[in-house]
Amino acid sequence: MNIEYFSLAFQVCDALATAAVGIYVYLSNKDKVTNDRISTLEASVDNRLDNHGERVARVEEAILHVPTHEDLGSVHTRINEMGQGVHTLTGEVRGMHRTLMLIQQHLLSGTSSK
Repeated sequence: MNIEYFSLAFQVCDALATAAVGIYVYLSNKDKVTNDRISTLEASVDNRLDNHGERVARVEEAILHVPTHEDLGSVHTRINEMGQGVHTLTGEVRGMHRTLMLIQQHLLSGTSSK
């Protein structure tokens, strides 16, 4: 009976050891797959961020050449001055038009001073 008892105990220990090794291998492979996925994700994010770094550098370089509020203020002032000049010219042209119409009316009416 001792031999049967030892044989059964050895078989149980062997089954438990095999199960423990199986569980260890499963968890180890699962951990390896998870680490590989995280490493792949990190590499992908790093590649995208590297590209964004270049893009941000180009945007910052372009911003240096963009007109400032002060520049736009001076442009606005110049446009206002031009608008006032155009308004003045419009008034003068209307006056010339009115004078020309009076001359034309005078010539067409046949009134002459001889």
